[in-house]
Amino acid sequence: MEKEADLLNAYHSYFNEAYREFISDISDSVESLRRQWRALNYNSLNAVIEKQALLIQYTQLLNSDAFTLLVTRLNELIDSTNEIVPNKLAGQFSRKVNQVFNSKERKPHEIVQSIDFSILLRNHSDYQRNLSAISETIDRIREAIRLFKEPYRDFPDKN
Repeated sequence: MEKEADLLNAYHSYFNEAYREFISDISDSVESLRRQWRALNYNSLNAVIEKQALLIQYTQLLNSDAFTLLVTRLNELIDSTNEIVPNKLAGQFSRKVNQVFNSKERKPHEIVQSIDFSILLRNHSDYQRNLSAISETIDRIREAIRLFKEPYRDFPDKN
């Protein structure tokens, strides 16, 4: 009988430890996802608009159709990049997401209801695509400015 009791104790101990690890893993995952969700925001345009003001100063100096087209493209991209809608959607989803996190923490062994993020993902993709296009356009503007400045780099100082 002692062997059976030892076997049952070992079995019980093993599954208690496995269950504690399971709960700990779920808790860690939920906390990590919470941090990632809280970090989600759409506020990159402020930095872009600051760069835009600096880059546009060169429009009169470079006075070329190609440079004017780049600046026009940059302005259009900035105007078409909407941070209000994705921020509003993220806010709307936050309540649902937090409910799912709380539910999973209360009952870690149960499956939680999935959330359809498709509209948020579409908006996020559009936002990211615009930011990439803005970044590429700024790079092209910077290159045009660099090429414009290149002949002047070797001028001697007037000291």
